[in-house]
Amino acid sequence: MFQPKEENNNEFIEPQPPIPSFSSDDVMVTGEERSKVVDIAVNDPEVKKWLGKGYEISAVYEITAYAGKGIYSVGILTQEQMLPCVVGITLKVNVDLGMEEVTNFTYDLELGSLSEEQKEEVMNIGVNYVEENYGSDYSINGDVEVGSGGTSTTFYAYPTASFRVPADYQQSGLIVNVMVDLETGNVAKVITIPSKTMPPPSPP
Repeated sequence: MFQPKEENNNEFIEPQPPIPSFSSDDVMVTGEERSKVVDIAVNDPEVKKWLGKGYEISAVYEITAYAGKGIYSVGILTQEQMLPCVVGITLKVNVDLGMEEVTNFTYDLELGSLSEEQKEEVMNIGVNYVEENYGSDYSINGDVEVGSGGTSTTFYAYPTASFRVPADYQQSGLIVNVMVDLETGNVAKVITIPSKTMPPPSPP
């Protein structure tokens, strides 16, 4: 799981936490009820790890799917980043008001863009990995982009080079996504996805 790390913020890009979305059925809360929910959310030990550089409460909603159970969701715009891959991080914190505790929280990410030099470095590392592990029969599957994923409580985000093995789409194969840690220059994660055959192009 990523944690806030000062050394990741080695160049200045204004934090861009995304505005969280809520269900249209949920009900916005205000006043004393809102204050109580926010107080519980921001004082949770795990949530507080993300708030040290400042934060803004975006909105507080009662989750209607749990009607009558006192479950709320708090959108918190943090000032944390994981440059160059993540320029903004927003938390959606679920609070059980009756139990006065946070039940869980998830992340909304604003992904960053890469320089041409960073893309070139990632592609070179990706090509070396694919050739070492799959041989020379492959094709490059699009441009280098930041890829992200994870579970409801953790996330990862890395510059990603994507390949199709083998190159011939008329054969079944794999999409190989090679994620690179630019700080170390190493492959951080590899995700493979089965790739079905595609029919040959129609004659003109």
